[in-house]
Amino acid sequence: MVIRQNVSYAPDNMNWNTNRKRRTSVRHKIANFIFLMMYSLIGILIAFNAAIWAFSIYQARVLQMERVQVQRSIQQYLQAKQREKEQQAQAIALDTVAFVDGKPVTLTQVRALAEEMPQLEEMSFESVYPNLLEMIINNQIVMQGAEQAGVLARPDIKTQLRLAKEQIVGQTYLDELLASHVTDEELRNYYEQEIKNFRREEEIHARHILVKTEKDAQDILVQLRAGADFSELANKKSLDENTENGDLGYFTKAMMIPEFGDAVFDMKKGQLSEPIKTPFGWHVVLVEDKRLANPPSFEDVRDDMLRALMETKLPEVLEKERSRLNVRVLKPTLESQQ
Repeated sequence: MVIRQNVSYAPDNMNWNTNRKRRTSVRHKIANFIFLMMYSLIGILIAFNAAIWAFSIYQARVLQMERVQVQRSIQQYLQAKQREKEQQAQAIALDTVAFVDGKPVTLTQVRALAEEMPQLEEMSFESVYPNLLEMIINNQIVMQGAEQAGVLARPDIKTQLRLAKEQIVGQTYLDELLASHVTDEELRNYYEQEIKNFRREEEIHARHILVKTEKDAQDILVQLRAGADFSELANKKSLDENTENGDLGYFTKAMMIPEFGDAVFDMKKGQLSEPIKTPFGWHVVLVEDKRLANPPSFEDVRDDMLRALMETKLPEVLEKERSRLNVRVLKPTLESQQ
């Protein structure tokens, strides 16, 4: 019985040892797996941190490059602006013809003023330049004085400026509105009608030399009769700065003052006058041509005809504007109060 018991327990011991070894092996495998996982995680974290560090360095370099580029762009812009200022200053210095209290008056300003005065179109810029320059200088003197005296801040001046602005803006709109109601056909018909009524007047083309005294005029006549060139003498001696070579162009008798017109229109083509006295001084005149005036061309009188037709459209256009804006007059008149 004893022997059987010993033999019967042996397999159980073996199984238990085997199971224990198996359990130990599993624990080792789990421990190894955990170790490997932890090691891998640490490696991943190290690699991730290294990537972040590398990216940070890259970003820092990119930002540094962008900063340098921005600074370079700003420097280039400032240099360009400085060059532009220097060029403008140089241009102004070359264009400057006068100073008023340190502020430049430029040749460009004088030319702009000449272009705004249609009556000067037939005259050379050189001949009208001195007067235009003087006008600009005087205007700046007065305006600077007015600013220093506080004229622009006065209530009455502000009111006048407001009214002037309203007048200019309103008149500009009205002119454009009226012009839009005048057709080319109406202009052509108006021109043809006016041409039918055109009366051809005699006109003369003449040159003159203006001097202060009769003696000066007689001296001019002596030189001309001795063979002096009229144009050259006019440029040297004439007091009329608004003509070149003394040329007055073509004109009718009505365009001149009576003292001048009466004397010149009695002369013949090619004739040299005796001294003619007018309120401006003494004139020596050379008549170069006489003719009957031709009708003006359509383009020459287009603006005048447009203005005349615009005036005829005024009542109709204003009535349309009143209707469009729904004007209602509540008190057309005011009864006198007793």
